[in-house]
Formats: sequence, structure tokens, C-alpha cells
Amino acid sequence: MYGILAVDTDSLTIRGCRVDSVNSEPGGTGIKVHSGNSAKGAKLIADTVRFCYYGIINSNNPGPIDSCLVLGDSTATLVSVTGILHGGGEAPYYLTVANTTVNGYFSGQHFYNFILGRASLSNCYFSTNQGSPRSPVGIRNYRGKLLKVRTSSIYEWGLYGVLTDHFDAVPDLGVYPSDDGYNGLYTSMGGSSWKFVYDSDCGSCSTPIIKAENNQWYTAPPSSRFSPNVDRNPYLPVEPPPKLIAQQEREKENLPKPIMLYQNYPNPFNPTTLIRFNLEKPERVNLEIFNILGQKVRTMVPGEELAAGPYTFLWDGKDDRGSPVSSGAYFYKLRTPTFLKSKKMMLVK
Repeated sequence: MYGILAVDTDSLTIRGCRVDSVNSEPGGTGIKVHSGNSAKGAKLIADTVRFCYYGIINSNNPGPIDSCLVLGDSTATLVSVTGILHGGGEAPYYLTVANTTVNGYFSGQHFYNFILGRASLSNCYFSTNQGSPRSPVGIRNYRGKLLKVRTSSIYEWGLYGVLTDHFDAVPDLGVYPSDDGYNGLYTSMGGSSWKFVYDSDCGSCSTPIIKAENNQWYTAPPSSRFSPNVDRNPYLPVEPPPKLIAQQEREKENLPKPIMLYQNYPNPFNPTTLIRFNLEKPERVNLEIFNILGQKVRTMVPGEELAAGPYTFLWDGKDDRGSPVSSGAYFYKLRTPTFLKSKKMMLVK
């Protein structure tokens, strides 16, 4: 039922743990933290949860989620439903999620701020791999009391980048000059049904206003992609990342995607960066990080058999012991039986 279960904990830190495939029945959860009457709760730091029915459930817990990786699955008997589910309560249960990646297919959503949830997301990455199937929703706010999203990316959803109702509150994706959003939302979906930001309770309403100024929509956003009560101007007109452009063109040409190691993003970085690669066929994969002296500092994928397709891994700037590494140049190397390539990246503190 649970990979890790922490109930009524006081100042607990769950760091650097890995939980795989807790999806044998509905409700199976990688990590669940419920604080109840605990004032301090539990912190989740640099944990990895793979292919679970629910990745992380955080309930009434004020401890942060930082530098974690949650991967979804579309091939298991019971597919992944939600990456991170936050079932909050009244103050002081305020969840912060930072530097965290939720990637892969979820039949529901990547992040779910549930009834009374109070949450703040910053420097996070929510993505479905391009192709089919896509997760229906990137971020959902259902009767949440508070949801702030800052400097985060939502890529390749099927229906809604951000879905909310205004029964209790609407999400804040940035509007004030001193606290802008600077989020990036992008999908290569065709058709007219998908939305960037949508309020399911809105209909033809004009208030309340969902704060969504100063975000990157990767296109001039037509009004049909939003519910009428979304304040989305000004938008920041930038092009899709080069990786996404290349993938779009390859899909248009109906060509197979070859094995490839992409440049990390961002680069330079502090303290986290995303490492992406694509597999043309199932292969045994090693993904490792080395310092300038050629010494291995972190093993990201330890010789595992992975299916064909794109992958994204977050490096939190720490070694295998969980200690932060120093500023400088590092190399990440992708090695399979048919491929070997490394790329350089810079950590600047």
C-alpha cells in the first residue's frame, strides 16, 4: 500500500530515498506523509518515486518537498493517477514544493491541490513525454485555499495546463511586479479542446480574476485557450526550447526518434538542473555525473533496463552521499550497449 508512510512525525527528514512501483491496488502510494497535530511534520528531500499509483501524498504536513523526482507510468496494470497530491488543512499546514520534477503519464494530474490545500510551487517541472498518451492535466486546484506557482514549467498536457474551480480560491500564477510568475506553459496538442488555464466554475463569468500575468505561453495566447476570468496579459513571447522544436519537427516528418543525449537545462545552474535523453529502443542505461578530475560524484541511473522513449532526470547538485558539490564544471555521461556520449555543465553558486 505504501512505500514509505510517516504519520504524526516531528521534524523527520526523508532524504535520498527511492520507491518503485507501489501500484498493485488503487491507492498504492510511494510516499505518504500525514502530520495530524504535529507542528513540524516531515521534510521530503531529494527523494525519487517511480511508477506508483500515487507518487507522493502530503496531508496536513507543513514540511517541504524539495529536489524530488516523481515519475508516472502508462503501462502498469494500474496506471499512475497523480504525481503529488496535497490534501491540506487550515493554517499552518502550508506546503512548499521547490526544484521538483514530475514527469511521465498520469491519468489524472501531475500536481493536485485538494480540498483546503495551501501550497506554493517554485522552480518545478511538470511534463508528459511528447506523443501519446498525455496526462490530461498538469496542475489541478480543486477547492484549494491557496495555490501559488512561480518560475515553473508545464509541458505537454492533454486537456488543461492548469485546471481550477473558484469554489474557495483561484490559483495565482503571478501578477504583481514584485512577485511575477514567469512560468512556462507549452503543449504541441492539436485541436481546439485543450486550454492553458481554465476555471471549471467560470462559464461566462469575469470575476474572480485568476492571476496569470508575465508568463511564457510559447505563443500569442488566444482567448479560446483560457476561461474568461483569466488575467493573462502581458505574456512573455518566447520560442519553445530547442529540444521541443526538434521533437515537433521529427513528429511532423513521422521519423523515429534516435537515441540522443540533450544539453542539460538550465546551464549554468544553481542548484538543480534537468538532464534529458531519448532511447530509440529498450536498452540497459547508465547515467552518471563526473567532476573535472574524472571522479564519479553521482549515479543517476545505475544500469537499468529502460523502455524506448524520452526521459528527464533532475540533478540536485549533490553527490551519492547527499552532500552538495562545489561550484565548477561537471560532465554527465549516458552509456548503453550501443551508445556513449557525455556533455559538460556548469554549477555556479
